[in-house]
Amino acid sequence: MAVAKSKALLLVLAMLMFGIGCRPAVVFCGEQVTLTGEINDSYQVVADDGQTYEVADNEKGNELVLNHIGERVKVSGSVEEEDGVKILTVSSFEILPGE
Repeated sequence: MAVAKSKALLLVLAMLMFGIGCRPAVVFCGEQVTLTGEINDSYQVVADDGQTYEVADNEKGNELVLNHIGERVKVSGSVEEEDGVKILTVSSFEILPGE
């Protein structure tokens, strides 16, 4: 009986520790997206549907926002939402031709 309780406790602790890598304030975790939009001068992606995404501080994200302000882009990555702010971790992007 004590072994079963110990295993159950370990399972619960493992689930809490590795809980899909989410923090408690995160609404959804690592949802994979591909979106098109424009990079604004606040280093954000403004998607065609009007939603604004903060760009996470990683190599691809920094390359995107520092070098392509005002350009239309197609961006793939994962999105987390924390306290109502969408954060996009860029895994790849391409610059779209101007209209």
